[in-house]
Amino acid sequence: MMIPHYLGAVKIGEQQLAEAFKMISERHSRESEISKECYKFSEWATGHVVTLQPFVEQYGMRENLSLEQLRGSLFQGSRIGSLGLLHDLQDLSVMTNALRTNYTILHQATASIKDEAFEKVSDDLGEQVNKEITWLCTQIKIVSPQAVTVPPNLAQETAASMPKWPSAAAFPDQAWAPLMSAPSPSSLARYPSSSGRSGSSRAWDLPSTCKPKSLLIRRRAFTM
Repeated sequence: MMIPHYLGAVKIGEQQLAEAFKMISERHSRESEISKECYKFSEWATGHVVTLQPFVEQYGMRENLSLEQLRGSLFQGSRIGSLGLLHDLQDLSVMTNALRTNYTILHQATASIKDEAFEKVSDDLGEQVNKEITWLCTQIKIVSPQAVTVPPNLAQETAASMPKWPSAAAFPDQAWAPLMSAPSPSSLARYPSSSGRSGSSRAWDLPSTCKPKSLLIRRRAFTM
């Protein structure tokens, strides 16, 4: 029986979708309707995880990272202005459609084994995902003309794209890569400096793989 496989797909998929909707809500906090709806959908996805738990306990769950892997390939690059918003909406649409397909499979499977409670839950949750898809499609239609046909004013769009409330979730994953790869204080202590002192934070005292660029981006990330 593959029900545990698809239970894993929808549960982990909902967790990933909750995080993605929250990220977009915070990243585009100046777009009040989009920020509000994305936050609501993030709450929906979190609630779906709770709703699925009794069936996870009943049938078991196999780790299925397909949606997590999909998310890892999305939300890449600079997301500034109306074109950045359009790209984010597209990526959310890809995730929600993939999740909806898994709910369809799960619904058909539970109908075949005549588990009426599970069948109803999978249908209800799938319908809520349908509402997310419909909303995303509508927003894509609204944003597309401006994003695709009007030449961008990068200075204005950059300023307008800055989140009202800066947070880790509001910045693209790539912005944190230098921070995550930068050496920790304990690792710095293992490399003696040119003056014979260990643990120096000067860029020229670090191994060649850790030199100025990553440290400069790390400082900027914390001072934004």
